[in-house]
Amino acid sequence: MQSLKIGLTNKEGKIIGFLTDREVIEKLYITFDINKVRENYFKFHIKFPRGKNKEIKTHSFKENNQIVLSIKLDRENHVQYLFEEGLDMDDLLDIPENVIPYKFKKLIANALLLS
Repeated sequence: MQSLKIGLTNKEGKIIGFLTDREVIEKLYITFDINKVRENYFKFHIKFPRGKNKEIKTHSFKENNQIVLSIKLDRENHVQYLFEEGLDMDDLLDIPENVIPYKFKKLIANALLLS
């Protein structure tokens, strides 16, 4: 699968490439390839809090006007969403459930509201 690399400016002003698999809608990208997700974890120092193995864990952070939401379902199943402020909520909710489940749409909306 071909990669897209989105430049995020970190707190030091350095541009770092965030790997994504594809654009879902305008201002929303998804990464589900575990190797890309792990590389993003390393480059952006993403760590999940400890918890029960069966619970879904999330981590989000904001760089300028872009937000990264990482979701860890279990040891080998992770997904990341990169989205921008101004993401259209109606467009997000119109995405079919087989592309982004409603539960994940709620997590995206909450991360956007908290940013």
